[in-house]
This record gives sequence, structure tokens and C-alpha cells, in this order.
Amino acid sequence: MSISISGLKKDYVRSRRRVVPALEGIDLEVKEGELLVVVGPSGSGKTTLLRCIAGLETPDEGTIEVGGRDVTKLLPGDRDVAMVFQEYALYPHLTVEANVSFGLKARKVSSTEVRRRVDQAAESLGLQDLLDRRPPELSGGERQRVALARAIVREPSAYLLDEPLSNLDAELRTKTRAEIRLLQKRLGTTTVYVTHDQVEAMTMGDRVVVLRGGQVQQIDTPAMLYDHPANAFVASFFGTPPMNLYPAQSGGGPSGASTVGVRPEHLRLVPPATGRLHGRTETVETIGSDAIVHLKVDGRALLVKTSRADAPIDGQEVGVDFSDTDMYGFDENDNSLTP
Repeated sequence: MSISISGLKKDYVRSRRRVVPALEGIDLEVKEGELLVVVGPSGSGKTTLLRCIAGLETPDEGTIEVGGRDVTKLLPGDRDVAMVFQEYALYPHLTVEANVSFGLKARKVSSTEVRRRVDQAAESLGLQDLLDRRPPELSGGERQRVALARAIVREPSAYLLDEPLSNLDAELRTKTRAEIRLLQKRLGTTTVYVTHDQVEAMTMGDRVVVLRGGQVQQIDTPAMLYDHPANAFVASFFGTPPMNLYPAQSGGGPSGASTVGVRPEHLRLVPPATGRLHGRTETVETIGSDAIVHLKVDGRALLVKTSRADAPIDGQEVGVDFSDTDMYGFDENDNSLTP
């Protein structure tokens, strides 16, 4: 089922009746069978958007449709969507099997059908040997899989995942990320996935929505977001390490540019007497075969990504060069000037 959001607005009233806008006119189409990732910094409105789709928050304006049906004013249980929370929300006194089947039994689904769905979900997520255990006996990754299984057995029109991997360590997060992606493709169910992690967004999403301050900055494929960012915020948000941004110099960058950007991997270290820029190495971070070189150039910080073998030492004078084709230009409103 597709999800259609039109003109969605949501404000929160804080102390002394101060109104804080969380969502400001969101228009969004989630295609049937798509895994759409919503990404942005803390406070950008990601979770509020997801909770509005789930029915856990009531929007002040706008409409939400699931499969062509207006669900804006429906209760959460009537929307045919399943949500996976960041904190798992498992019943600690119940077994894995009981946790997974709890919602089905509450809906009076037949015992035969409950057994079929639980067995199928357990096999998909590798939980067959854990069904008799309780949440306190499970690792973080196992608990996350139980939470996913509980959503899967619902067989809803759409899944809503709110930062489901944020409590896992780095290694397990990478593994579970791949598992969720493969599972979603196998099920073919429309999925909206919220995260603050740009790596998750780039590796998991068919398309990615970038939010900032309750507003959509760009909706596109991961490759297009990286290669053709709509503005300086998107350009700097995606990339590890982030894009270097600095004021445009005379003759530097596209015509009309107020800010110029170059990604660290597009910069080349050259002898001090050559290159467009000159600076001094402050520190070098070694990451496997790569090195991230922190430079000071005309009082500004600059990052260069190079091979570990080519990395300079701390305090070394270096030149920096790059091609015109690797430059991004942004106008005074931070909008992209590059096609």
C-alpha cells in the first residue's frame, strides 16, 4: 500500500504557551513496496512525522492516506500499520513467543493462524531457538528481532520503524541493518524508516527524505542526494567525513556562489609551493588504509581524505589541490547552484 501525506503541520505548545513548530507543511508520497528513510538531526521532526502516520499524534493540519484511504482521524488500531519503537517495548514477563503473538491473540485471530504467523516470522528472523526465552535473557540484537517479529505477524499495509538500531553496538547495527533491508525486500511491504544516522539512510533507503526544522530539504535516491544535494545543509549532512564548506573567493566556484563546497575525498595533498590552497596539518586520524587529515587553511578547518601511506605528519606544511568539476556552489540562501 502507498502512503500519501499532504500539507501536514504539527505544533507543540511549550511552557508559557510558547508554540514550537514540529512539522511545517509536509508533502510526501511513499510508493507501494518502497523502503523510504526519513533522516535529519535531532529536533527535525522525524519521529513526530512517524507518530502522525501511526496515529499516535494528531496533526493540526493536513491529511494522511494509506492505500488511498484517509486515516487522518482514525485510531491507531484502525490504520493497518505496525510500528517498531526504539526501545523495543517488549513485555519482560512473557516469552518471546507470547510477545510476538500478543497482538494477534488480542484481535481474536484463530490459534492455527497465530501459530502459522509466529512460526513464519521466527524463521524469517532466526528466532526459532529463542521462542521460550524471556526478554531479559536476550541480547539487544535479539530483542530488536523480537520487536520486528511482533510487527511482521500483523501483516499490515505498512511498517513504521523509529530508530530501531540506535541501542545496538556498531557491529550488530551493521549486521541488523542488512537483515532489515533483506527482510523488507522479501516481504515487499511499504516501510517508513526513521533515523538520525546518515549511513543507515544511504545504505537502506530506496529513497531518502531529509528533514530540517520540520521542513523537507530534499527527497531523492541516496546517490542523487550525495552527488546533487539541493542545498548546503544536505551537502554537509551526507558524507563521512562531511563536505568542506567555505566562503566563495574571487574566481572560485560557480557564478553567483556565496559558499563553495568540496568533499574531502576530492582533495589532493601536493607540495606546499603548489596547489590552490596552502595549510598546516593539525592532526591525522588513521582509519584502516585511509587517513583523515585535519588542516588549518587561512584560519579555517579543512578535511582531506587520503591513503594512510600518503598522510603527512602533524605540523607539516602542505598544499591542497582539486578540480573545478569537484566543486559545489551554493547561493546566499544555501541553495545549490550546481546541476
